[in-house]
Amino acid sequence: MKFQRFLSFSLVSIAATRRLARFIGDQAVPSFNPAHRQEITKMSKRSAVIRMALVVAAAFAGASAYATANFTGKVNMLEVWSTGNVAFTLVPPVTGYCNNQFIINASFPGAKNLIATLITAKAQDREIQVASYVDSTGCIPADGYGGDYIKPVYLYLRD
Repeated sequence: MKFQRFLSFSLVSIAATRRLARFIGDQAVPSFNPAHRQEITKMSKRSAVIRMALVVAAAFAGASAYATANFTGKVNMLEVWSTGNVAFTLVPPVTGYCNNQFIINASFPGAKNLIATLITAKAQDREIQVASYVDSTGCIPADGYGGDYIKPVYLYLRD
């Protein structure tokens, strides 16, 4: 969530920098020498591009607060809630993260696809790889219940 807010702020900053560059380029530079006017305009645009590059670099530097965590195992516990949320655990167990359980909230984008992949892995007794982002706050709550869970981002069925 923090990364999404930071990224949207960065994208707004990039858009504002682009507008500023266009504004600077369109302004009449107070000089009677056409060559001098062109040079000043180029310098203004160049500095706007440099500022935009710094904003993009800052956006990617902020992404380092998130670490990718990958877990591999077979689905051990699969818990489907009446709200549409699905909690699950793996064998071998995940330790040191949240309550050692994953949650797929019904409100997640692509929740149905994640759940379908999870059910397939359980039904076929196949190993699954769970990729998740673990941020500085750690865990996420289950929609409508709270608690501390790991948020899966991608699920891979393994052969």
